[in-house]
Amino acid sequence: MASVCEAYGVKREIHMSGFANLQTLGTTSEDTCEYYERGLVAPGVDCNTPPPYLEEIGDPLDIEGYVRLPQEQEMGYEINWDYIQDNMT
Repeated sequence: MASVCEAYGVKREIHMSGFANLQTLGTTSEDTCEYYERGLVAPGVDCNTPPPYLEEIGDPLDIEGYVRLPQEQEMGYEINWDYIQDNMT
């Protein structure tokens, strides 16, 4: 969808935060997708605390208030494998 919007010069904003949406935003130009809505997950959800299965959040704010794309391989997940192993059934 982002490619179609970019091809036709139509603005597209990605609602909701997360690894996949951040990566999608990183593949488009600012002419197509300009904003990243960090923290709009759901009322009562703390977007600054990682879920127990991750070591850290995927979209931390830098000192200037920007979210940067992860530079690690894949999508940037840092999985807490100890938690995964301890909670397998």
